[in-house]
Amino acid sequence: MTTKLSILITTYNRAFFLDKLLNSIVENCQNQEKIEVVVFNNGSTDDTDSVIEKYKGKILNFKTEKVKETLDFTGGFFRLAELGSGDYFWYIGDDDYIVKPIDPLIVLLEEKSPDIVLLNHKFYIQEDVNDKEKLIDKKNFLFCRKENCFYSNYNQFIKNIKHINGFFTHIATCIVKKKNFKNFISEVIIEKYKKSKSHHIFLFLSVLKNAKKIGYIHDKYVCLRIGAPYYEWATLEGRIERIKMSSKYFLEMLNDVFEEKEIIEKFKKLILVNDVLVLIIGAKLKLNQVNLKYFFRIFKLLKNDYGNFPFFWYGIFPVLIIPSF
Repeated sequence: MTTKLSILITTYNRAFFLDKLLNSIVENCQNQEKIEVVVFNNGSTDDTDSVIEKYKGKILNFKTEKVKETLDFTGGFFRLAELGSGDYFWYIGDDDYIVKPIDPLIVLLEEKSPDIVLLNHKFYIQEDVNDKEKLIDKKNFLFCRKENCFYSNYNQFIKNIKHINGFFTHIATCIVKKKNFKNFISEVIIEKYKKSKSHHIFLFLSVLKNAKKIGYIHDKYVCLRIGAPYYEWATLEGRIERIKMSSKYFLEMLNDVFEEKEIIEKFKKLILVNDVLVLIIGAKLKLNQVNLKYFFRIFKLLKNDYGNFPFFWYGIFPVLIIPSF
């Protein structure tokens, strides 16, 4: 039987979360014949090997590969693209998990044959095995329509997007047709976007631009982990890098993929409202070290690309200069 969906996971020293993810796949898939699960163990030194061994008898089509020396995210990501054999690729973070039955999703892929599907989702906060999971369910914050829908061109789809930080930026929210996805993988792309740590965004956007059928699934299929202490929110420098990722790198990708000015402008507003503004306000509220020098760096980072955009001046600039308490 042909494998319809490859669930692709790269993992490093997150045995507890990987166990949670693999268990969610087993619990939410009654007919495993049409899926495969591929785990790339990126040199883990914790109990990851034991977790993988545990699921070899529970997952019908289970591929694993391990390297001794840890690769960067790029290496694991593209190695999974070589290992996956399904018609569709679904990359899922090793600290995310599935919350809805996969079988109806397989039927949808078979019947509709979309080039790319974007999934609604929930969030959760959990730092480690000893921390209690806290769910964050932002209702209907991603898309204008509150139902599953399909589009024949990217313009119509993009018009309905309400929040950039859900689509494209989170790897587990996109399912892409393998043959379309692999057409855009090249050494040039890998090298160009390696510094951004978000080369997958360029690939997803490229598939979207060239797609003849685009799906949005309103059911919340995945639960994504946020708020880890090592993540970008935790330090001033981390937030600067996160803002750079959201604004500078993402904008470069948009300009490389799309030509329409109105699409770029729509994404610019979403970047500033959904991501940059949230990061700045969060720094003022949660980080004691913030000062005017820090916010001047953010201003310089954003001014060249967003200085001609009205929301930058009436939405971002006032927040940068008001005192922090």
